[in-house]
Amino acid sequence: MKKLFFSALLAFLCSGVSAQLISTGLLDVMKERGESDYGWNMNSISLYDDTLFASTMYGIYYKDLKSDGHWSPLGNISLAVDDLVKNGDHIVAVARLSEDASEIKRRDAAQALILSDDNGKTYEVDSLKEFSEGFYSDRITSLTQNPSRKEQLFLISEILEDNRYRNLGLFISNDNGKRWLEVSKENGASIPPIGLYEDPSHVGCVGRVYMNPHDADMGFIVGMEAHWEGIKGALLRTNDCFAVVDKITELDGADVHDNAPQSILFNKENKNIMLMSVGNGILKSTDGGNNWTFKLKVDGRKENEFFTNIVYDKDIPNVVYALSTAHPFASFEKKKLFHIYVSDDDGETWNLACTINDHSVNYHYITHYGTWMHLNLLVPYTNKLFICCDDDVFYLDTTDIQTGISSVSTEDCIGDGFIYDLQGRRLSAEPAHGIYIKDGKKIAR
Repeated sequence: MKKLFFSALLAFLCSGVSAQLISTGLLDVMKERGESDYGWNMNSISLYDDTLFASTMYGIYYKDLKSDGHWSPLGNISLAVDDLVKNGDHIVAVARLSEDASEIKRRDAAQALILSDDNGKTYEVDSLKEFSEGFYSDRITSLTQNPSRKEQLFLISEILEDNRYRNLGLFISNDNGKRWLEVSKENGASIPPIGLYEDPSHVGCVGRVYMNPHDADMGFIVGMEAHWEGIKGALLRTNDCFAVVDKITELDGADVHDNAPQSILFNKENKNIMLMSVGNGILKSTDGGNNWTFKLKVDGRKENEFFTNIVYDKDIPNVVYALSTAHPFASFEKKKLFHIYVSDDDGETWNLACTINDHSVNYHYITHYGTWMHLNLLVPYTNKLFICCDDDVFYLDTTDIQTGISSVSTEDCIGDGFIYDLQGRRLSAEPAHGIYIKDGKKIAR
């Protein structure tokens, strides 16, 4: 099966045929309701059981994938929602305080949580100032759920001070978001400021908490550290649910947008194997996150690429998809472009599956917020890969990638001693950066 998949995949890549991006119809539903009059509409997507949820600038929508139903609003909440987590009938979402999407400014991002105990029929909206003493934020950087303890949620917030964002802390809830405790102050816990420096002149730009589904206490925070020497990507690790931070890892890179970690993906069976996306590629660890090695690396600025989410295929073992969207420094004209990469060997080697033009992904966050908003943009489902674009929720038919959509022979692409790019065009020399094919082998630099 694996060999067949790779052969078909290579044929697809060499053919130069683009996969078709198919709309799920959410934008049409929003237009019917008069809720799509702003420059962007979608923020993130998530899957619970067979229901796909979309967090939008106009509330939460859901779609039953098993029955292939239409999109419907979840309750009558009209706030701009950035992200959500769900545990049975309990829903917690990150929201903004303004109900007018056209009036939302940078400082209005992610200032409140909305909570529901009846599966979205009714909501309670809480400003962060009301949660606990000293708990105030100009924005929430992320809200995540422990996959092993779904009632356990993590929230990271920041404050704006002297026109610079400084991290306020990591908060934890063990009751589906009803009560929150600041982890860094509980029982003398030794977690440092997420910026990794206690000196207040340093800026802490944080991302998201990722908990290992095989180990309820093993977690990571992806983010960045900033100080007078510059900015580096950073990774905080814990083996006891952040009671103590065991290790802080700095990631080397020439530019903050290149080495800023974005997401972590855990192997389905082995808790010590994991993948991490950073701005300029994909890294892999086989020792529980102690050491990381690049498996895919690109020149982000040159190629106009910025890696965000990575996910496993729902049904096929070891098949992984990665999304790279427009680089933060890309011009406005170049923002409508993103790439899907695929690996069939658990992230060891990668190929460019397709490039999509005319649709931007997460561009407004990357442009206006830097790399702090780590949202869910990819969701795998049977024979589908859902993608949250700025203008709609789309999907790719993954059978196009897995079985190929062209009968073009691969004889000209493999085993003849020449070098080819992923479109099957012969090159005069091995490129210094990127992915190419030589003697039938995929090579990434």
